[in-house]
Formats: sequence, structure tokens, C-alpha cells
Amino acid sequence: MNATRQIGGVLGLAALVTVAASNATTSYRAVVVVVAAVCTGVAALAMALPAPYRRDEAAAAGAVTPSPRAA
Repeated sequence: MNATRQIGGVLGLAALVTVAASNATTSYRAVVVVVAAVCTGVAALAMALPAPYRRDEAAAAGAVTPSPRAA
């Protein structure tokens, strides 16, 4: 998981540097617009996706979880 985050960060930074280099006159404004658009998209995606399933919540609700040895 840690390596995946690092690779994602590197790719994101490379994309922002590419946007900044392609728009030499308004580089900072273009980068800020791209970052705002990405953050808005990620926030919308996070709101649309269901919450992750957690075993602790299922156990607290009284659900029976199978034993790993039962399989």
C-alpha cells in the first residue's frame, strides 16, 4: 500500500509539472485549477462509494463471523 501511494504521488506531481510547463504564461493558475478539479472529483468519488466493510462493526451488530478454520 505504501509503494502504491508513492507511485501515485509521483504520477500526480509529474502531471502537474507537465501542465505548468505547457502553460508558461499562466502556469500557476493552470496548476491550481487542475488541483482544484482533481480534489473536487476525488471528493465526489469518495461520497459516491460505499463505506468499507469492517469486521469490528459486524461483530458489534451481532453478526456471526465464520472461523478461519471452518473453511
